[in-house]
Amino acid sequence: MGIYLWKDNQQLGPFEEADIKSRLAGGALSHEDLAWREGMSDWQPLRQIYPEPSAPPSPTTTASNLSGGIYLWKDNQQLGPFDETEIRHRVAAGALSVEDLAWREGIGDWQPLRQVYPAVAAVQAPTPSAFVSAPPPMPTSPFVPAPAAPLIPSATLPASVSPAKKPLLKIIASVVLSVLLIGLGILKIANGVTGLFKKKTGITQTTGATQTSTSNPSVAEGKKLYESEKYAEALRIFQPAAAKGDPEAQYYLGAMYDNGLGVPKDQRKAAEWYRKAADQGYADAEVALGFMYDKGIGGLTKNEAEAVKWYRKAADKGNPTGQVNLGIMYQIGSGGLTKNLTEAVKWYRKAADQGNAAGQCALGRMLLYGRGVTKNEVEGASLFQKAADQGDAEGENLLGWCYIYGFGVTRDFAEALSLVNKAVDQGNAAGQAQLAWLYMNAWGVEQDYAKALDLFTKSADQDNGDGQFGLGYMALYGKGVKEDNAQALAWFKKSAEQEYDDGCYGLGLMYENGWAVDKDYAKALGLFNKAAEFGHSEAECQIGIMYGTGLGVTKDYAQALSWFTKAHENRVSIDGSGPTVAELFMGLMYENGYGVQKNVPRALEWYRLSAARHNVEAQKAIARLTKK
Repeated sequence: MGIYLWKDNQQLGPFEEADIKSRLAGGALSHEDLAWREGMSDWQPLRQIYPEPSAPPSPTTTASNLSGGIYLWKDNQQLGPFDETEIRHRVAAGALSVEDLAWREGIGDWQPLRQVYPAVAAVQAPTPSAFVSAPPPMPTSPFVPAPAAPLIPSATLPASVSPAKKPLLKIIASVVLSVLLIGLGILKIANGVTGLFKKKTGITQTTGATQTSTSNPSVAEGKKLYESEKYAEALRIFQPAAAKGDPEAQYYLGAMYDNGLGVPKDQRKAAEWYRKAADQGYADAEVALGFMYDKGIGGLTKNEAEAVKWYRKAADKGNPTGQVNLGIMYQIGSGGLTKNLTEAVKWYRKAADQGNAAGQCALGRMLLYGRGVTKNEVEGASLFQKAADQGDAEGENLLGWCYIYGFGVTRDFAEALSLVNKAVDQGNAAGQAQLAWLYMNAWGVEQDYAKALDLFTKSADQDNGDGQFGLGYMALYGKGVKEDNAQALAWFKKSAEQEYDDGCYGLGLMYENGWAVDKDYAKALGLFNKAAEFGHSEAECQIGIMYGTGLGVTKDYAQALSWFTKAHENRVSIDGSGPTVAELFMGLMYENGYGVQKNVPRALEWYRLSAARHNVEAQKAIARLTKK
């Protein structure tokens, strides 16, 4: 005799007893879900038909070097002990449920895992039953349901000075399901080039004049002194020449005030001299003045449209830094420009064709992920190689990233480590953060939280969003430091303020779950959307779950399906074990006709994608469907 269920405002079934028990065991059904079979007068909780299993025998400790480990009761046997990291990983992978019974020393008897280890509750994705709502009508029998995506930093330092560049990219890959952050640390390096698609973290001023020098011999001599770091002597040449209207001297004098080289740092004076040179069409000064408008420094009111105007003037003269910065403005749709990735690629290519390392890095990232251009990992990695060959720290770091993931090159952790260390040796903040994640995950090095903490701190000290996010992650999960939600919140806020995608995602999780802050679904959704602008797959999946469950928004299966599709397309994984939740929920939607025509073969395709990466719920779904 079949059993009918009330799910998602509709009657489903009948189902065989084995199917119901399988769904209960897998978490797709709860003993509180409503069910009915012939002979019953009305809907009743499933526990009335299938009582919950009796408690297991009292737990016992086993010989182990692990102090404070967690024991599990699975398949009528005691397992363990396991450390907290292993427990989180298993829950994230779907191998454990937070409702599974667990025990550790100091607890009287078996309890749900979420009570034994409360922090793990954040790792569990909503079960398919989260897509259900509303009280059911009276049951009937038989019933057949209807089918159903950075500006380059500080100005005009001589070639002999190596400024710490702000990150052109984020090198990160997160993992895991709905409300979780632990997976971000499990596979923490390459959620695509989402860092490239962050808010102007790559825009820069020039690091020295890039255009043809004036014919003024005294200014040429001043430049030689400047590049030799003989600033006092250079100043004696630049000041009178600048006063007489020489644009190159004006530009270099502005650079000296901008960076405090040979004179007290004074960005207002720097802006004045940059403007004098820019008004005469000196391209490097146009870039520098645009940068000041972009950042709102030097006494100038922030004005991105004015920044675009000056970048374009320089770019049209063939200035590669102006071309890169203009490309970034097109890429993010800033300064009154409509977002246009094809136009961004055009300007990046112009700079790259001149051998400009920043242009090579920017174009390489676009090629790596097919943004505004046909995807070509080999060409992307080749451009990073060209930048690295110039000793460019960002190029070294990006090429190291390619070797970690095998993007356009053969995967090689030793080579990756060598390249990233070269970037770190130059003080590159993105490289410091990436090396920290290598130490966190023991990729090519021994796991070392202390080294990771030191590197994240150095990166964060340079306002790098990945470094700030890393410190927040360590604080949230007590990796090498004491667990501290308030500290995690503070670091995620700093990272999110830079519109760093993982920072936005992490802060969104804090608001969604009420960790160290009042729960606020609207803020959470806004932050997830900001991260999703950069192709952040976990944020996209989280948005899908919010729409699918009606969490803080009106339930909308079409929106959920769209976001799960994006999450799947943007997933990047180091070993094929990346996030599987988007695929799991896609299978769920096709199986049940949520927002799409019911299509079991299509559901199986999605479940198999998820199951291939060891998602237990997907494996159970396949077993269930193939038995029918």
